[in-house]
Amino acid sequence: MSDLNSTQTAQNEQIEQVVLLCSGDKCALASQNIPYIVKNIAPKTIFVITSAKNFGLLQNIKEKTPNFQLVNEDTMYDGLNFSSIKALADEVYGEGQKRTGWYFQQFLKMAWAFNPLCAQKYLVWDCDTFPLQKICLNWNDKTIFNIKSEVNTAYFDTLEAILGIKKQIAGSFISEFMYFEQKIMQEMVLQIENKANKNSGEAKLSFFQIILNAVKQNGSPKAGFSEFETYGSYLFANYPQKMTFTSIPTMRNGANYCGMKPKKWQLWYIGRNHVTASFE
Repeated sequence: MSDLNSTQTAQNEQIEQVVLLCSGDKCALASQNIPYIVKNIAPKTIFVITSAKNFGLLQNIKEKTPNFQLVNEDTMYDGLNFSSIKALADEVYGEGQKRTGWYFQQFLKMAWAFNPLCAQKYLVWDCDTFPLQKICLNWNDKTIFNIKSEVNTAYFDTLEAILGIKKQIAGSFISEFMYFEQKIMQEMVLQIENKANKNSGEAKLSFFQIILNAVKQNGSPKAGFSEFETYGSYLFANYPQKMTFTSIPTMRNGANYCGMKPKKWQLWYIGRNHVTASFE
């Protein structure tokens, strides 16, 4: 296990790019969080992918933060928008389902790899997770993955259906953040599309259509896909030499202690024993 927040790792590689996905109800929390990201992750650029209607909610932090950009989630990738994912999710779960946003934000993280603004490596960070200590994601030219214990078998049913890969490690790749390589994400997405479209005489399906079709076929009643489990498993199956693992102390239920507007002293206090704190 590597020490994710040690001084030695902090000198290994500067984070090129942090990408946040932000819904309207999380904009205030994200605005409070971004200075912590600047301080403890120190990326060269920060991108927030959100609905255009939320841009005004983030304008204040944009004016204060160098190299900060807003990206319209509905025009970022051809065919991928809230309405298109809602239509697909309705087919899986029925009308009135509440999974659209959950799937949409996952697909946006994957689609970012095809955007001209995407860096060679990009760190996807939960907008409601505060980095409370110095942190980096590299150790001796390897990407560090923060391993958890959650296991959802439906994720791996979908993984096997779309890529022919089984669960790779005992733990879980699901975390509050993940550092992606652009080329490998592109490669994975194209493999998903090529595998599904190989023998199809119909119109070619996009990766998000293929994934939700697999979820439907597997009959997943709640959550049938994880972009983090999928990418982590793909990387482990194909490029294990690029990976190393850690497990850091994180607080996921920060809202239970501080509400959704944590004060600086509360974050300082939590940060004595936790590297991150999430306010879900």
